[in-house]
Amino acid sequence: MPFAGILLALIDVTCIAHIRQTGRPDYWMWVVLMLPGVGALAYLLYEVLPNMGSSHTVKRIIKRIQPSAEMCERLADVEACGSMANKVALADECIGTGQFDSAINLYMSCKIGIYEHDPTLLYGLGEANFHKGDYPEARRWLQDLMSREAFFKAGEARLLYARTLEGAGDDEAALTQYEALSQQYAGAEPRVRMGALLVRMGRGEAARLTFETVIKNTGRAPKHIQRMQKEWIDQARAGLKELAGEAVH
Repeated sequence: MPFAGILLALIDVTCIAHIRQTGRPDYWMWVVLMLPGVGALAYLLYEVLPNMGSSHTVKRIIKRIQPSAEMCERLADVEACGSMANKVALADECIGTGQFDSAINLYMSCKIGIYEHDPTLLYGLGEANFHKGDYPEARRWLQDLMSREAFFKAGEARLLYARTLEGAGDDEAALTQYEALSQQYAGAEPRVRMGALLVRMGRGEAARLTFETVIKNTGRAPKHIQRMQKEWIDQARAGLKELAGEAVH
């Protein structure tokens, strides 16, 4: 077998093992098996990478160094060409700088013609309204997105939807969403958020088990994964410490 064929086979086997270990939906295994090489690439691009959150980390670093640089660039782009892509880029930047109403207005200005139900706009409207604190409106846009484009930013959209439900006070529904996500999402965030919600709901023992699972699972992960998940590992440890303190009192 040529070297390229061996390499593709190894990539496919690695992806299938990752799908099984992380509890991803079974259909991904069929995609990888039926489309050698291409299926593995699709799995990495659409299922694994969107959930890793590395781009957000890079953006936070850039903002600390030069907070207004990207905003100025996006504004200039829109002034030069008011395309949907430029408006969306500016709206995303508005969310990052806390200008949620501006972001909503920009997204809405793009919802015309063939872009009326564009998933990028639906997700953006859900995200902007969530951060604004308008949970009913965020819920409406996210439900619309998931009913039309179930696989668009699947992990991110479902996590945002769970957080929206929690923000709206629908704790049981949020708990159900977090629980489902914790079996599929690449990172520890859904499980840690589920643990915090369980604490708030007065279900301390379930919260303790949830935080302990996070610590155990991430402890088995490679060091670079542990570094990426440090924020959530720290939160899980803090949750356990808080529960231990409550038990003493």
